[in-house]
Amino acid sequence: TRSSTVGIYDTPFVSDAYGKEGENIWVRFETCAVCERDHTHNSLLACLSWGYEREYMGGQTGWAEPEPLAMQCHAKGTEDVQTVLESNADIAFSLQQQ
Repeated sequence: TRSSTVGIYDTPFVSDAYGKEGENIWVRFETCAVCERDHTHNSLLACLSWGYEREYMGGQTGWAEPEPLAMQCHAKGTEDVQTVLESNADIAFSLQQQ
């Protein structure tokens, strides 16, 4: 339980070592806001899909610097997020829109 608003700041990066020769590197994330309750299920309020692409440049250059992808807001988590929450016995979530 938290008594204040929490901010998370991150600058994720994927090294060239994860890239496949001739292919762009796509990195996608999903960040969700949750209403945390003491005596009932927590509720997923909204989610934001975001990420970046590193274009394959070829030769000695490898991949370009990251370019942000368009952010997308969602009223609920993607199917992947919902599957994780529904299959985790340690997290009490209600995925119904409140």
